[in-house]
Amino acid sequence: PAMLSFASRCHVFCTFVCTLASLPWLEAAQEEEACPADAPCAAAAAFSRPCREVLEVVERGSKGMWKRTTPALIVGAAGWDSSLFGRDRLRSEFGSRRVKVFSPAQAALMAGQTSRVHPLNVLLKKIEDPRNSLYVFDKGFFENGAGSATRVPDWMSMTGAERFLTMGGPSSGTQFHSHGAAFLTLFAGQKRWYLHPPGQFPNASVRTLHRPVSVFEAEVLPGLAEGNAPIACVQQAGETVFVPDAWAHATTNVDETIGVAWQLTTVTTDICKHGKDYMCLFQEFSSAAVLKPSLQPSRYRELFEQAKELTNGFPAGFLRHLGPYWKAAASDAIAVFKEQRGKVFEFLKAAKRKSDEAVLGAALMKALVDVMFTATKNAKKASALLAPAAKKVPEAGICVPLAQLLAKEQRWKEVVEHLER
Repeated sequence: PAMLSFASRCHVFCTFVCTLASLPWLEAAQEEEACPADAPCAAAAAFSRPCREVLEVVERGSKGMWKRTTPALIVGAAGWDSSLFGRDRLRSEFGSRRVKVFSPAQAALMAGQTSRVHPLNVLLKKIEDPRNSLYVFDKGFFENGAGSATRVPDWMSMTGAERFLTMGGPSSGTQFHSHGAAFLTLFAGQKRWYLHPPGQFPNASVRTLHRPVSVFEAEVLPGLAEGNAPIACVQQAGETVFVPDAWAHATTNVDETIGVAWQLTTVTTDICKHGKDYMCLFQEFSSAAVLKPSLQPSRYRELFEQAKELTNGFPAGFLRHLGPYWKAAASDAIAVFKEQRGKVFEFLKAAKRKSDEAVLGAALMKALVDVMFTATKNAKKASALLAPAAKKVPEAGICVPLAQLLAKEQRWKEVVEHLER
């Protein structure tokens, strides 16, 4: 369709032609003509081997699985009640349940925070349209009733882990990020994985973290040297992928998928001992918050300079740390805030309406507004900053937060207008 971005069209085309290429009577011709070596989609095709051929295959129920330091694949029934995750049952029993929805880069950059929620029955309809690269990653689904029907398999036991419903259409997924040990079981569809060991996330990949994974596949992956290329494979329905603690990973759906993730949120590995990469910098930001107050200003100043250098001046994933920086050194943090406010505004202005970039830009502006309002309690300035984003991207889910700010100013007519959008 004409509305698809170039990267999305290439991803869909590559998936199609490389499926044809697997047929014996077309194999040779398609390898030469349909996906030439210099085409942007060639990299994704080269990384489409099944996970059972790439990862170590282990038996279900292996003790201490979550302590592994390398990825693995568990084949066969993982032990979840898979009948719960069929489309018909989700629609009939949980259709009114509202779940969190993300654009491809949003979940990783925003640490799982989003203002967008959709009823499941609406979402199931939306993801049938390939133009909607919507991705669900929601733990509330299990906290609000469905949890009683989905007991965690005994062999996956991890103290402190949480369940997440994961679902999305073709080309949806999430950009590179890291967390504690995790299992992801797929009940339907195919999911492509990219994985890097702790401390070995390439700087070249950082520049597309605010874009869909398809852009990474088209613009970065072909140029990565062999030593910097990720482990990559495609997971099939009925399989479980294990991701060790602190491994950076990204996923993109080859087609519509439904699954469940069981994971620890907090990384326990000292990533920086393995290498000074983007994920290491995240850990250093977290460590800055527990320093003595007198040491925090200079440390935050140093870290934000590193973040800007690493991200070509747009440290979108680190904006969440402006809050503690503001508390430690208000004048320094305000300078960074104003600089990044301009960057986000330009990013949002350049984004096409209804695009993934527009939704991400609105979410980033909301993050900046939250930082400013928490520090200043100035609802007038906060609403003025958020209003243009809500006008351009009402589907980003920020009309309600804007209405709440307007209510503090008793601007009731505008409150109603935004609640009705």
